[in-house]
Amino acid sequence: MSNEEKDYLDYELETPVTFEKTTITRVDMTKLRDMTLDELSEVYDAYEAMGGNGNVTLDVPLPFAKLIMQRITGYPLEALGKLSARDGIRLRARIYRFFYLSK
Repeated sequence: MSNEEKDYLDYELETPVTFEKTTITRVDMTKLRDMTLDELSEVYDAYEAMGGNGNVTLDVPLPFAKLIMQRITGYPLEALGKLSARDGIRLRARIYRFFYLSK
């Protein structure tokens, strides 16, 4: 599959992360397409419990993006917190693209 055909929600990390003897080399967020409104509401509730203000319209705060990634990948929040800043921002942009931009 060429880079042009690769799904933008399946991201290869520039800097792999090792957490509890597991190395994460990519973050596959394609399950985001199957997320239900109830699941998204649970993410919003968790975000607010972490101190988020609940207002994520037209923005994707980093803690909210991390919760979305945790929900759809199953990776622990602690592992996702070890992502490089560059990888984290790029993943956040892909979540933004999914929710707010057309394909």
